[in-house]
Amino acid sequence: MTSVDIVDTALRATFSGAPWAPLLAAAAGVATSVGPCAAPRWLTISALAEGGAVGRWRCAAYASGIVLAYTCMGSTASLLLQLASASHVLYGGMALAMGVGGLRAIALAHEKGCGDAHACGSIPTATVAGIASGLVVSPCCTPLLAAAATAALSSGNIAHGAVVAACFGAGHIAPVLCLGGIVRRIERALSSRGMRQAPVFVGGAVMLGSALYYGLLA
Repeated sequence: MTSVDIVDTALRATFSGAPWAPLLAAAAGVATSVGPCAAPRWLTISALAEGGAVGRWRCAAYASGIVLAYTCMGSTASLLLQLASASHVLYGGMALAMGVGGLRAIALAHEKGCGDAHACGSIPTATVAGIASGLVVSPCCTPLLAAAATAALSSGNIAHGAVVAACFGAGHIAPVLCLGGIVRRIERALSSRGMRQAPVFVGGAVMLGSALYYGLLA
């Protein structure tokens, strides 16, 4: 079964209001996490993961922001329509935020000569970045969110649409969080070799790459 089949099965279950739709939505989220639409999130999480325990909380905050945004989008169809018309603004905002964050991380690492746990942004900033990333309308993720919103609208069961969307978001971000764990292991290995500032420089460069990507999309 391909990722397209998994998403199609989840869409059918969501439209029909099947009780197992949330589980299928989670599976569809995992399947879409390796698509081109998720590429910026892989870059972002690899940058946010720098900084030890702070990086772990930043990753969790970013993931929570995405799940929260998806839950809201799955609850109301009107929000999806409004976001579709404002997608370029969201992309531009993400490009600006990532660019500023990347430059700040590199500047702090260069100034202090060591890895700064807060160089790649604070936990609230990561949460806002997650929400903004989740609100971006994309061909990989939006169809299932639209199905959840449509099903909630037609049946009047808003909770069902919200749960389906939340499960989809959790499945979608889970593999990306695993990457954050790998990045933290690499960071510890570099730190043990006396290269404490290297992860922050890399994180800043990744954030600048994400800024360029979002800027091209805008």
